[in-house]
Amino acid sequence: METRHSVTLAELVGKLYSSTQVAQIDCLTPDEAALEVLLEFDKSLGGPSLVTMNRLEGGRLFGRYEIPDRDVFRPLQYCLPHFQRWPDLEWDARDIVEMSCGHVEALVKRVAERSRWPFGQALRERRVRETLDSVTYDQATRFVAVYNDSKHGFDHTKDTHMFSVCDAVRAYFVARALGNKVYPDARLVTNLSVFDDPQFP
Repeated sequence: METRHSVTLAELVGKLYSSTQVAQIDCLTPDEAALEVLLEFDKSLGGPSLVTMNRLEGGRLFGRYEIPDRDVFRPLQYCLPHFQRWPDLEWDARDIVEMSCGHVEALVKRVAERSRWPFGQALRERRVRETLDSVTYDQATRFVAVYNDSKHGFDHTKDTHMFSVCDAVRAYFVARALGNKVYPDARLVTNLSVFDDPQFP
């Protein structure tokens, strides 16, 4: 299903990933087997994936990031329970998009040193424009419109969804790629190597 943001998200994925990776992402259709494929592909990218984000302790899951970085990594954690509803994700697509964008928003606010500003306003801060390379800046700017609709847009056709399952998958992987590009400038407390710990199953 095509939505108003399908083209933007497809173009961002095309810019952020190799053609082989784009083909893998676009093959993630909502069937029973696709969730495992998604999790494996996500893990292969390194960094804070849906699988490596948590550690199991006493039968409970805990975030593997430092508490001061909760604003950055918690949105990605929220994506996991939504993806676990696969293949019935239509009602979860908007939430996945919002949380994915929220990850990038938190990073941009870190760079801007403006924790209470909205995503778009923080992105226009001079410090951000001077820190991010022009390509990353443009990609983040295009992501803002997607984020705004995920939070505030309800003007789509009655009994339809603002975002498709495909949009949700693409938005998640756009956030992962943009996150990797912005982490070095976001003054994180968490040592990112914790997400690549070989001891984690």
